[in-house]
Amino acid sequence: MAQHGGGRMLRGHVSLQVMLGVAEVPPRETKRSRRTVEGWEGGEGRTKELETRLVGRKWRAGTRAEAGDHVRVEREKDNQKDENALRVVQVDSRAVLGYVPARTAEILSPLLDEGMLSLKTRPLEEGDPEEAGKPLPLKLQVEFVGETWSIKEMDRLMEKARKSGIAYPTAGQARVGIRKTCHIFRMLLDSIDENDLTLLDEDEKAVYLTLRDLPDEAMAMFAKLFTRKGPWFRVDKLTYMDEELTEMSVGVLLSKSLVEEATGEDEQQLREMLRTLTVEELKALLLAVGLVTTKELNKMTKNELIDVPWRQKAASQYFKSNALGPSEKVLAYLKGKAGPWIRISDAAITTMRRMQFLLFLEYSSDFSKFILADMGVIQYPKYNVNKGPSIFQSRKEMLEYEEIVFHARKVEALLSAGDLDRALELMKPTLEMLESGAVRKSAPLPEAEGGPPFYLARFSAAWVHAAIGNIAVSIFENKKQYVQANELLRQLLGTRCFVGKRGSWWQRLCINLEHLKKPVESLETAEAALADEHVKCGDRIAIQKRILRLGKPPRRWKRPVWAHSLPEEPSQVRIVQEPLEKKVGFKNLFRGLDGESCSVEKLALQWYGCAENGGWSGVHDEGGCVRALFTMLFWDVIFHDEVQGVFRSCFQSMPLDWNSEAFYLSRRELIESRVATIRVSSVEDLFGRMESCWEINFGASCQGINWDSADIGQLKTIASCLGPHGIAGICRCLAEDHAGWSGGMPDLLLWQPETVSAKLVEVKGPRDRLSEQQRAWIAFLTSQGIQVEVFKVAE
Repeated sequence: MAQHGGGRMLRGHVSLQVMLGVAEVPPRETKRSRRTVEGWEGGEGRTKELETRLVGRKWRAGTRAEAGDHVRVEREKDNQKDENALRVVQVDSRAVLGYVPARTAEILSPLLDEGMLSLKTRPLEEGDPEEAGKPLPLKLQVEFVGETWSIKEMDRLMEKARKSGIAYPTAGQARVGIRKTCHIFRMLLDSIDENDLTLLDEDEKAVYLTLRDLPDEAMAMFAKLFTRKGPWFRVDKLTYMDEELTEMSVGVLLSKSLVEEATGEDEQQLREMLRTLTVEELKALLLAVGLVTTKELNKMTKNELIDVPWRQKAASQYFKSNALGPSEKVLAYLKGKAGPWIRISDAAITTMRRMQFLLFLEYSSDFSKFILADMGVIQYPKYNVNKGPSIFQSRKEMLEYEEIVFHARKVEALLSAGDLDRALELMKPTLEMLESGAVRKSAPLPEAEGGPPFYLARFSAAWVHAAIGNIAVSIFENKKQYVQANELLRQLLGTRCFVGKRGSWWQRLCINLEHLKKPVESLETAEAALADEHVKCGDRIAIQKRILRLGKPPRRWKRPVWAHSLPEEPSQVRIVQEPLEKKVGFKNLFRGLDGESCSVEKLALQWYGCAENGGWSGVHDEGGCVRALFTMLFWDVIFHDEVQGVFRSCFQSMPLDWNSEAFYLSRRELIESRVATIRVSSVEDLFGRMESCWEINFGASCQGINWDSADIGQLKTIASCLGPHGIAGICRCLAEDHAGWSGGMPDLLLWQPETVSAKLVEVKGPRDRLSEQQRAWIAFLTSQGIQVEVFKVAE
């Protein structure tokens, strides 16, 4: 883009919009001095297409504009408000749907009256009676009548008409929009504190400071571009503000190196530029430079149109009569006929992504969260942000973490595609680091030894390597390479990463040893696992059961002292029902009690709903209602913002220490006090706390409750049936170790308001078995005085 006068760009570029509908015949095919233009219906005049808008719908409340409507544009000379009015009517009903924009009509109407133009229209592409007043796209076929029109005159008129119909905001609207966008964007910039700035290099700091110092118009333009899908943008299509402000803003961004202009000198960039064009624009362009014929165009998709300049056939034909190659000719034509293309510079993109990560602590979240929150589309819980110390001790740590995260994404993509071998190949650097002990040495120290809080330790390269190693174990096991899997499991157990996974790792190690016909070593490994304080819940029960099974005489003569405390077999209801169909990899369907096909869970609900089986009401939600009760009763505890560093931005649906041991440890007094209060509360007291949370926080994004499916009346009924004592026990369990107890909750929650009783039911099909985590839940719920049973469907 040519610049002058302090970064302002050259004006006078003509948009490709003026070429819509043009079918220029290459010079070698005709000797006519004027270009022949093909209209939709083959008229004698030359035609071009003009995209404008159907306006004035809010004044036509009794009409409906629908997709596919055939419409006609007519002069309305007796319009008292606009002597140039052009109305749009339905062909069949003659109903007036709206008008061509006044500024466009002002240009076209005098020429229509003189017979120098005629207008036709395409059918409407969309129409929604619920959106009366919203402008709809309107495509006009402008036919130039007579031989007096030169091509230059036609182009000039179409450009003027096109610009007259652009929906630029009014000056007042633009100022309001600019202020609002800048306010939101500055929220992102203000979220970067001194600790964050130490993690940026000098170039990134320079970009950050440049962004802060931008004038409002340029800042708003940058923010808009950053939230749009790019990478390239046509300046003549940017309608956030009027042309003058657009030109000034883009000029400032160019002068500050926050955006750069396309040169089109390499194939990839030129292809990206072409991708921003519409199909009609691409066709017009290719015809104009003589690379295709009209007949060829009708058979091509957009991707095929973009490929044309690099097709061998097109290139060989073109070089016979042209000095420039096809792509060079395309580029020259674009530069001469279309406005410039810009994109955000690599330095600005890198800085923005880094700032977003430091705010959201994830690479999938971006500036759009600010916009959606400001619009009220997403609500977040109310709390005070308290960032605490930086999560990285140095920039080097941050870059190492960033590098391995993006590497892990590549691994995940291969796994999703089912390419295990290539995924394992990508994992080699991680496997080598685990084998050498580098991951163990680089893992953050425990908090007691001066390391970061446990919930922040996961933001380290070592933890990501451990996660990759965990996946590699599964691949080795899938290939039945148990020796390699066990070596890797021992290496993972030697790290301080993913303590919540340790129980699973111990279990897999024991199982693989049995696959290798080493029962004694498997027994010894299981006994060692019980000494690990992080082996909890179902994992601990599974390991204990393995010890009892393998530890019979002569391997072990004494029964362990904990053997008597293992959960007993739960009570079971068993019915016989033949599946309707059996498909490998799919859940069985059964004939329900109503005669219709249904899942095994729905069959269980029907069975329990029968009067002879208790007439229970219930839901299949796998603990969803119970977690919702916990969230509502502990809302202020969960979002207690005096714990330093757990709320680093105002866009969190849970504190950072959620699902970690630190959650309970840092709120122990609050949690135990709340549990004690619930245990002695009346049902009415529980209702009051639930209603208060519902009224204040309804709609706020929170992992513990789905507001769309939650029903306060139903939740109150469930709370009364579970009772304060049962609810208190469940809440303490979830608060103390939410990660350990998040899975395995029974499928069904049943209740009887008449008897004020509740029951939880785990449903199993013909070939299903209880997991140890499910057994742990059943044992715990039974200990709290809550009815629990297993519903077994046999064939």
